Amino acid sequence: MRRKVANLDSRFVKIEEFKGEAFDLAVTFASGLPKITIPIGQTKHMNRYLGQGWIIGPSIRLGMDEKGVWSASWLGKRARRDSTSPLPHIARSTGGSSKAA
Repeated sequence: MRRKVANLDSRFVKIEEFKGEAFDLAVTFASGLPKITIPIGQTKHMNRYLGQGWIIGPSIRLGMDEKGVWSASWLGKRARRDSTSPLPHIARSTGGSSKAA
């Protein structure tokens, strides 16, 4: 059996900052019940690309290998010269902690 892969754009998924401290990003599937949110931690590999000026696009690649193991990859793209946010399609927080003291 071959590997199955689907590219899901912003019509199907939403990528945003994770509302908590354990993860960095959250991928939420836009359709279907129940609502599914997958938390994602940024990796060294991802941080290296973000540091080189790449941005996180509003799409993911969802795949399943021959053994039935699922994987998700973010689809990055080069940032425009006027873009400073790694997630330009979402509003980034401006700093500070949301944790109550």
